[in-house]
Amino acid sequence: MKKVLYTTIAILGFVNLSLAQVVSEGSSHVYLGIGVRNPWYSTLPFLSYAYPESPTGTTFGPISIKYEYAIKDKITIGGTYGYSSVSVPIVNLGLKMNYKMNLSIMQIGAIAYYHYLKNDKSDLYSGVGLLYTSVSLNYEGEDASDFPPAYSLKEEGLFCDLIGYRYMFTDNIGAYATINYGLAPLTIGLSGKF
Repeated sequence: MKKVLYTTIAILGFVNLSLAQVVSEGSSHVYLGIGVRNPWYSTLPFLSYAYPESPTGTTFGPISIKYEYAIKDKITIGGTYGYSSVSVPIVNLGLKMNYKMNLSIMQIGAIAYYHYLKNDKSDLYSGVGLLYTSVSLNYEGEDASDFPPAYSLKEEGLFCDLIGYRYMFTDNIGAYATINYGLAPLTIGLSGKF
């Protein structure tokens, strides 16, 4: 995996031949993405001891929306919002348990990115930000009274989008992928420039 990542970065570095660039001072960028493989979905069945009688749960997201403004040709600042939820029914006929476990996570924060390429189609970037995270866990159903009514956690912290890449199909529309420390290890989606 590391070899593929390093090879991709090296190839993208050689693409840096154009004088135009995706990020230029004064430009604005909007991203709409979805996380690949919701890590919270695989956590809840483990927390609930994965009873075999339980039906499959439902998941939403993670989704993310980001806005960036270029304060310099290679530096952008902006904001990000992400949301993910998972709902897992727990049924154990032997123990006569029947309830639903719900988990939702919301993140909002300020971000800053450095963009490495000067190219009209390709954009390789990395960044940091200050992120506020809110986690909520609750139980529903006839046996939900056996558990605490709700659990919530709120924390602030530094996160890092380890690396991101965007390819512009037109002057204003593109696709992106980001390996990040957020709601999902990989986020893919569409980006717009205006």
